[in-house]
Amino acid sequence: MTDDLQRQIDELITVHKGLKNVVERDDGIVVSGPLPFEASADGLETITESFEIELTIPYDFPESLPRVRETGGRIGADYEHRNARDRKST
Repeated sequence: MTDDLQRQIDELITVHKGLKNVVERDDGIVVSGPLPFEASADGLETITESFEIELTIPYDFPESLPRVRETGGRIGADYEHRNARDRKST
C-alpha cells in the first residue's frame, strides 16, 4: 500500500469512526463497519440510518474506483438500484 493511500484511509476512518476493520486482500484494501447517515429535503421527513458496509479500495486508486457493498442484509437482493453483479450473488 502506498503512503498516500494509507493517509487517505487513515483520514477516512478518522471521519467515519465506525469503519474500524482494515484488511489487505488481493483486490485491494477493505475497510468495513457501520456507516451512519442522515438525509433530508424540504417538506419531507428526515431519514437517519446506519448500514454495515464493506468498502474495497483498489491498490491503483484513483485510477480504479472503490466498490461498496452493504453487508448487513438490510438491502434486498431485488432492490433495483443495486449493481446487477451484486443482485446475482446474493
